[in-house]
Order: sequence, then C-alpha cells, then structure tokens
Amino acid sequence: MEALHIAIAFVLGLLASALRLPALVGYLAAGLLLSLLGVQSTPLLEGIAQVGVLLLLFTIGLTLNLGGIFRREVAGVGILHLLLVIPLLW
Repeated sequence: MEALHIAIAFVLGLLASALRLPALVGYLAAGLLLSLLGVQSTPLLEGIAQVGVLLLLFTIGLTLNLGGIFRREVAGVGILHLLLVIPLLW
C-alpha cells in the first residue's frame, strides 16, 4: 500500500512540475489528499518522509549563500523575530 501512496506523490509532483510549480507543491498536495482520504501513516512512510526531509535540507544547504545571511536586512529581520518570539514563548 505504501507503494501506491508514494506513486500518488510522484505523479502529483510531476504534475506540479508540468505546471511550472516546484515539485514540493505536488508532494504537499499528495500529503493533503491522502490525509483527507483518511490514510494513516506507517513506520515505512515515516522513514521515507524523514529521508526526504534530510535530502531537502541537504540540497538547501548546498545552495545556501552564507554571505547573504550576514546582510544587514537579513540579520535585522532575524534579530527582530527573535526579540518578538522569545518573550511570547518564555
């Protein structure tokens, strides 16, 4: 059954790419669709999802420009976010 769920995600990812959207939009749509249909997660699907998230974060890390993080605008927004969120969570 997991193979069918993965196939649905693959097809919706291809459909999103065909519509010139990121494939991630199709994967998210597949997750939403399967959730609305009442599909329950299994340990195998959980493991596959974790590997997918790790690969996504790895590819983001490969394309990350460290010089862009230390720009005044980016650092300012990050510090402002911390100053607003920390009191709410404390």
